[in-house]
Amino acid sequence: MTTATTQFVDVAGGQLEVQRFAGCDAAAPTIVFLHEALGSVSHWRDFPEQLCARIGAAGLVYSRFGHGQSSPLQSGIPRPLDFCMQEARHVLPALLQALQIERPYLVSHSDGGSIALLAAGVVPLLGLTAMAPHLHMEDITVNGIIQASRHREFFVDALAKHHQHPASVFDAWRLTSTAPAFRYWNLEPEMSRITCPTLLIQGLKDEYGSTVHVQRTQDAIRRAHPEVPVTRLDLPETRHVPWREDRETVIEAIRAHFASARSDLLKTPRPPGPAGL
Repeated sequence: MTTATTQFVDVAGGQLEVQRFAGCDAAAPTIVFLHEALGSVSHWRDFPEQLCARIGAAGLVYSRFGHGQSSPLQSGIPRPLDFCMQEARHVLPALLQALQIERPYLVSHSDGGSIALLAAGVVPLLGLTAMAPHLHMEDITVNGIIQASRHREFFVDALAKHHQHPASVFDAWRLTSTAPAFRYWNLEPEMSRITCPTLLIQGLKDEYGSTVHVQRTQDAIRRAHPEVPVTRLDLPETRHVPWREDRETVIEAIRAHFASARSDLLKTPRPPGPAGL
């Protein structure tokens, strides 16, 4: 396995914790990992390293503001309605520019999946995988978070090994997702901007979301850009964390999707991206 290097990168007025893996294929695009609402660099465990080793590509994992060892949240708690948009359109592009990473492949989960789908509308990408993304708040999502909130002390203790400020991480998730304003949060109109190969992975026993999010994403891309390949993988026995619960299936699916997207790009170079970058 490749040895990881950790650094802190000055971006958007703060410092982001970043972990990088070298790849054996120097020509392969970098894989960038976008974590869930309670995630961080270390929360991914060894999944990024295993996936990058299987593909041969370099990897970049980072903790968003307020997570892991990154600078504290700048927006306060609850987060603003556009927090995913701000990450996708400002923070992530600034990080990629600072590290001189061009046309990466995004691997994302939950809130990170929402951010990746939004980023695909503005950042030139080789492709992306979104696991259990959210386009809006469902009753199942809110109810799952309320249930978890009854065990706040347990979650905060568990998160302490991954975050400088575990209570803030948990409260940002809890208070943001259950705030009345977030009943109006909806990213679905942005899905028609996606023009890169997209792999959508959903656990059918997900306790925080139904298949409606991946279905509507798939439908939106196909309506707007029928030439763009969209692949969907439903995992019947998997809950909210496919990369942990069915790791081998997920790794193989992403490996195959990455290879297909790369092959298509080499055969027929795509335009720079939806934003003309």
